[in-house]
Amino acid sequence: MSSIKSIALVNELGQVVNHVMADTDDVEVIEMLHAVWGTTRYVDTTMEDVIVLHKDDDVWTTHCDDPVCEQNGFNLPSRDILLRIAGVEETQPAVTHIETVTINGRVYPKDSLLIKENASTRPEGWILPEGQEEVSMADVD
Repeated sequence: MSSIKSIALVNELGQVVNHVMADTDDVEVIEMLHAVWGTTRYVDTTMEDVIVLHKDDDVWTTHCDDPVCEQNGFNLPSRDILLRIAGVEETQPAVTHIETVTINGRVYPKDSLLIKENASTRPEGWILPEGQEEVSMADVD
């Protein structure tokens, strides 16, 4: 069986510095990778692992396999940092009041996608959720 694996190179701070394919049985290759990238260990990765590599020094996917860690495994940078590097300015207005309507004894937000009159605002491919039914403003209580 081949010992060529997908691995994450991790430095002494637990930060993932690079994500490479390497022969993990070849000691010289692993030592060379650690020397080039300034890392101290490597971790096998899977297709399900999400690792963010970015030139910004504030962005680090970290790895921890110590039970005292808040989260074990690969941990992504915070949502705020990821939005910042993506160039997304998150401005969410404070929700003070959601306008509602009562139809057939049930309360819905006035902009609910379940309301027939709001059909034009439904995303392409939207389907009625299982167990729900379309209602109409004509049936307002």
